[in-house]
Amino acid sequence: MITSGSEDIRKMKHAVRVDDKATFIEIAEDSTSIPMRFVLFTTGKIILIWIISLNYEIYWTGLASVYSNGYLFALIWEVIADFDDPVNGMWVIKGVPHEWIKEANTKQRVSDRFFEWLIAKITAP
Repeated sequence: MITSGSEDIRKMKHAVRVDDKATFIEIAEDSTSIPMRFVLFTTGKIILIWIISLNYEIYWTGLASVYSNGYLFALIWEVIADFDDPVNGMWVIKGVPHEWIKEANTKQRVSDRFFEWLIAKITAP
């Protein structure tokens, strides 16, 4: 999934360079399907619950295990979400014409919208 996502990012960057709006929009509108997200989320939660339920003799070992696995699952989830949003996020395609972004049927991630709302609230007079 990550390999195909990075391939799509490369194709979209190339489409922007050669001014191929149709290819950019076609790839930008693709996203990870809801059933695939459900499978990934459920599998991650089951593994994390299993890790939490283990009997750790030392508190710090358990804490490190649960924290590191939780962090890993959150990171994977964010990487997948970033591939679905080529304009906002960590791996941003620069130089995309504003009209193309408006035409593409993409949604900004909930986490990005939340942080924009939070920053607007904090900076508002």
